[in-house]
Amino acid sequence: MIIEAVDNSKWNFLEGNKVVQKIDLIIDSKKPTANVLSNSRYIQRGGSAAVVVKVNDKNLQDAYISFNDQKRFELIPFYKQGYYMALVAWPIDIEKFQRVNLVATDKAGNITITKVPFYIQDKKIKIDKIQLSENFINNVSVNVLEQSAELVPQTPKEVFLYSNKDLRAKNVKTIEDIARDAMKGQSVDDISINRFDRLRGSKTVAGYAERRHYYLDGEKINEAWHLGIDWASVKQAAVYVSNPGEVVFNNYLGLYGNTIIVDHGMGLATLYAHTSSQAVQVGQQVSKGDKIAHTGATGAVFGDHLHFGVLVQGVEVNPIEWMDSFWIKTRITDILQNGKKQIDESL
Repeated sequence: MIIEAVDNSKWNFLEGNKVVQKIDLIIDSKKPTANVLSNSRYIQRGGSAAVVVKVNDKNLQDAYISFNDQKRFELIPFYKQGYYMALVAWPIDIEKFQRVNLVATDKAGNITITKVPFYIQDKKIKIDKIQLSENFINNVSVNVLEQSAELVPQTPKEVFLYSNKDLRAKNVKTIEDIARDAMKGQSVDDISINRFDRLRGSKTVAGYAERRHYYLDGEKINEAWHLGIDWASVKQAAVYVSNPGEVVFNNYLGLYGNTIIVDHGMGLATLYAHTSSQAVQVGQQVSKGDKIAHTGATGAVFGDHLHFGVLVQGVEVNPIEWMDSFWIKTRITDILQNGKKQIDESL
């Protein structure tokens, strides 16, 4: 490409000043290679799945998994160069499943979009009607806002709405940012995942994906998703971790109270909320069976319990799946092992 610029000066025998710039361009009309090698057969609303792909282009600029063109899931280098894996999720707040795509673009703007095939399973949503009291709002919601360094509105209704909507959105964003930041620089080769165990001796007091409707003085004022499982045992019960990993967060987190997040690799993390005390520090490596905390009543709670969440690239997914050894084998580890086999056979 030649760029030429001339002014209207009378210099240079009335021909003006001229500048010529020559630029070499790479002409790239070839789309990136983007193939799906292995993936989970099913995905449920609120659930998880695994994908192994091959992406190749000498001028590759970006590659990722897209859910409904609404949610992006990053690819993690897998096994050998040019191959990637990803844990993906169907976020519970996206009602309709449309399409999951592998998207790859190069520096010239060429794009390849490959469908990731799934059979889909819907999830029955349980509705909870929660009656609020001004006493709860004044003692719990106000305290949560104050500890989060947020301004406290004037009326009980405004306090709860700000806490349950605006602060919740900030808390969820923090969780996603922390989990996604922990993925940077990771790669996956060896595959080993234990099932996640429930709090010892506990009773389930709230499940995943319950849709909570909040009422104050007989008026429905708000709705929100409950995105984990709540387990109650004795007060300040010991909390143990089921898989090795690195502690990437240990701090007060608004509605979640004192919260720990453990990164397990592959874009998988677990969250432990409302704790009363913590036995780990950020950056610490933990092993299966290590005690990391004690249950408590910090944050927006009615009493002592543990909120346990499973995160796929920062999205809280259904923990029940990850508590099932057979599900983990058939939906995750077998998919990754099959991906390895496909890679070896292609080389």
